[in-house]
Amino acid sequence: MSNDTQEQIAELQKEINFYKSIISEMTVPLIETFVDNTLLVPLNDHLFTARNQAIEEKIVKYIELHHSIKIIIFDFTGITPKNIQFIDSMELSNTLEKLNKTLQMIGIRPIYSGFHPEVVLSLVSSGFMDELETYSSYKIAIHKVARDLNFVAPMKKIYD
Repeated sequence: MSNDTQEQIAELQKEINFYKSIISEMTVPLIETFVDNTLLVPLNDHLFTARNQAIEEKIVKYIELHHSIKIIIFDFTGITPKNIQFIDSMELSNTLEKLNKTLQMIGIRPIYSGFHPEVVLSLVSSGFMDELETYSSYKIAIHKVARDLNFVAPMKKIYD
């Protein structure tokens, strides 16, 4: 192989790695909510092993940098039965159990919202037994958190 070809391959590999890092960042958005010390992790599209690992890694890194986070809400509204076809139900169950226990052990309250009924059936059928704090929607979950923390939103004058 000529040097020009090797250089082109190396350049293309750099470009692929760059785009992979962008996609990785975009697939796991972490959003601070209006409730202090509460983080939203909205999940959508397909779940598969590599993405689950990316979610775990990104959350752990974020927590290491932001010690004030006490609650994380995982919103599964964007996950439908077709989005979990690339992952075994048992693997999804194990991932949820591991994430739930990890967060609890470091003092973070994990909350889950928006599970599609067929996804829940799949989890239960696979033997999922962990007790999760769940709500039917993100809106209900964040209102529950706000009430639990006696959160009162500060009123700001938006318009003059």
